[in-house]
Amino acid sequence: PAADDFGDSYTTFKYKVDGDGVGDNTSIEYKATINVIPVNDKPSANNFNFSVAEHPTKDAIIGTVTPNDKFNEIDVDNYVFTKVEGDSRFVVTSNGTVKVNGSVSFNAKTEKKFVIKATVKDDARTEKTKIAGPLTSDPFTITITINNENDDPKLRSDERLSRNAET
Repeated sequence: PAADDFGDSYTTFKYKVDGDGVGDNTSIEYKATINVIPVNDKPSANNFNFSVAEHPTKDAIIGTVTPNDKFNEIDVDNYVFTKVEGDSRFVVTSNGTVKVNGSVSFNAKTEKKFVIKATVKDDARTEKTKIAGPLTSDPFTITITINNENDDPKLRSDERLSRNAET
C-alpha cells in the first residue's frame, strides 16, 4: 500500500494451488482480499505567534492553534488541546482557542513577551481496531507579545500645578 493509505478490500488477487506435479492436481480458483488496517499517527502542531493589547478585555481571544496530522486523519480525528506550561494569565481551551484568563492587565515595558507550551491529543477515530490508540503531540510553543498602549497621564494627589502669573 501507499504510505499512510488504508481501507477494506484494499486489493484483491486470484490464485490456484497446484499439486505435486502428478496428474491434474490444480485447485479451483480462489480470491484473496487484502485489508489494510489504519494505524493512528501522532498529531503535531507548529509554533504560533500572537499579540494582545496591554489592557485586554475580559477573556479576550488572542488566537487559535490548529493541529497537523496525516492527510487521511485530519478530517476524521477529533483533537483536544491542553496547556502544559506557562503564565496563568493565559489559557488554551480544549478546542485550541488561546485567550486571556479573566480580567488582567500587562505592563508592556516589563512584560513584553510570554511563552506558553501546549499539546494536542487525537482520539484515533481513524483506527477501526485500536492499535496505537489516542496519541499526544510533543509540546509546541505559543509566543504572545504584549502591545504597548498609550495610557492616560495621571497626576499624583500630592502634586501642585503652578503657573507664572505673567505668562
